[in-house]
Amino acid sequence: MKMKKAILSVLSAAAIATTCTSCDDLFLFISVGSSSSEVNSSEIISGDSSQEIIPSYIPFENTKNSIFFALYNYYGQDGQHFTNRWLGMKDALANHGITVTGDSYEKDAKKFKIKREDNCDLPADAKIYMVNNQTWDTGLQFTKPLTNYKPMAVISTCNGVEFASAQIKANSPGTQNATMGGFSVNYRNAFADNSLAYLTGKYSCNIAPIVAAGANAVRGNPLRVNDGGADGDALRLSVTQWSMKSLEEYDYYKSIDVVGNEEGVNPTIMKADIDKFFTKGSEFNTAQALTEWCANSTFENIKSIYDANRNAQDTPFTGEKIKVGLLVPGSVNDTVQANIDYISGYLSKVYNFEMLTKEEITSSNDQKKACIAMCNKGAQLIISLQDDTNRNSAIAEANSRGVYFANAGTCQNDMDYAATKDYKYFVGSIGSSIEEERRATREMTEYYLQKMIDRANGIDITKGTVFEGQ
Repeated sequence: MKMKKAILSVLSAAAIATTCTSCDDLFLFISVGSSSSEVNSSEIISGDSSQEIIPSYIPFENTKNSIFFALYNYYGQDGQHFTNRWLGMKDALANHGITVTGDSYEKDAKKFKIKREDNCDLPADAKIYMVNNQTWDTGLQFTKPLTNYKPMAVISTCNGVEFASAQIKANSPGTQNATMGGFSVNYRNAFADNSLAYLTGKYSCNIAPIVAAGANAVRGNPLRVNDGGADGDALRLSVTQWSMKSLEEYDYYKSIDVVGNEEGVNPTIMKADIDKFFTKGSEFNTAQALTEWCANSTFENIKSIYDANRNAQDTPFTGEKIKVGLLVPGSVNDTVQANIDYISGYLSKVYNFEMLTKEEITSSNDQKKACIAMCNKGAQLIISLQDDTNRNSAIAEANSRGVYFANAGTCQNDMDYAATKDYKYFVGSIGSSIEEERRATREMTEYYLQKMIDRANGIDITKGTVFEGQ
């Protein structure tokens, strides 16, 4: 039972360290080991998350002034998206007088030391816990911690519905679930059954600019940073995260998230909306103008575009078709499927694509291998919807073969951008930048810290969030 001993040793060490003279308070890190460890879960887990329990829901009922941060295993790698999401959480804590003073390395995770400063305005019993997402074992991650600590919220860097909703419903129904994700049936259902309370995500048509840039590059009209034409750097485009705190707000935002699959229904973003960035002589024909347009993709701005596009007409590309191939995850969720449908449907039509058979990214078919296979099919433009550490190799491979490559769904971090921006055939990336994700998680954390303060001040926080709509 090495795994059990490891867990107990981490918890014991954290408890002993609360007497540390170098900090006023040390909050616990709840750690689980590697997925290869052998463990009899019945010996360390209380409760049964396999039973579907949906009790009557009162927000924050029977919860304590504590918050769980569920961190993915990429945390700690400088410049990674997951690291910067944690930094956003840390920013919010700092605004309330809580400082992370350091961490100590454990076998599969990090243990955070947190100091309460003199200006801390959080309740005296406030606690912050870290739950490691590394093994993706939801029982080990959440069941026992939820039962024992009853946090007011679980804030996840990703996959909060997939890996926390069932455990919250079964073990601490008053706990609110907050995560980054996107528009999908699973996430809507989680709002409906009260196992999701706060979602931040991107709208599905956010990928249009990078697809358009790829199509224009193939046709001899590249858009590059520094106005360098083909000699400039690749694009790095960041879009705004939208925040939703109720089913009503989710449905309102989702109502304008349209990829144009239905006959006669225009998508949220049309070719005509972004043609100006690729039109020679236009004042908007710069990478900077496109970057600013993407960065201003608030719900209000995108809704105004959506409203204007209900009866709009597009002018499709004509001439020879462009052979386009998609690299997709081996397991496709609703959010990625919406991107696939948008590219294969509306965007393929207006940019005159010939869509090649998709390549799925698996453990045996990584992005470089998939890229080679797509090049062998005759692809002129490859669009990757899979984010992993092997994508830079795929970009380099495509560049060596004279095939354009674009990342859709993830804005590159500084390290990846520096490694690939000079490639002539790398179009660039689009998604939410690490700075935007840091902002979104800071606001998410601030929301729950303020709820904690409100409750301590006698304010009733059990009424939930009321969305007025527009």
